[in-house]
Amino acid sequence: MNEILEDSVIPDIKGKIHSGLLREKAKGPGKDEKKVPWLILFDKGAFYKINTDTKACKAFKSQKCIGICFLDKNYCYTLNHKSAKTSSGFKVYDIRTVIEKDSDFSYPLVST
Repeated sequence: MNEILEDSVIPDIKGKIHSGLLREKAKGPGKDEKKVPWLILFDKGAFYKINTDTKACKAFKSQKCIGICFLDKNYCYTLNHKSAKTSSGFKVYDIRTVIEKDSDFSYPLVST
C-alpha cells in the first residue's frame, strides 16, 4: 500500500487523512477471480475511493466528515459539519455501493 501514497496518485487530497478502510471486491462474477483492493480515505473535506490495482482515484467532495465509526466492511457512520450540499449531523455510508456504483451513497440520519 505504501507505493500508492508514495507515487502521488492521489493528488486531490487537500487535508490530513483521519480515517481509512481497505475493502476487497472481486473483479468478475467468478469466485476464482482476482480480488481488487479498494482504499477509502477520509479527510475533513472529502472522501476518496482509490483502486489499488489501477491507482485510479475519485474524490467525493463537500463531505465535511469530522468523525467516523466503521460498523463492518460495508457500512460506516460519520459525523459531518454542514456543507453546501448537506446539513450537519450523522450520515451512514454504504461502502459496497460506493465502490460498485462509483457514486456517493450516503444517507442522513434524522429523527422525526
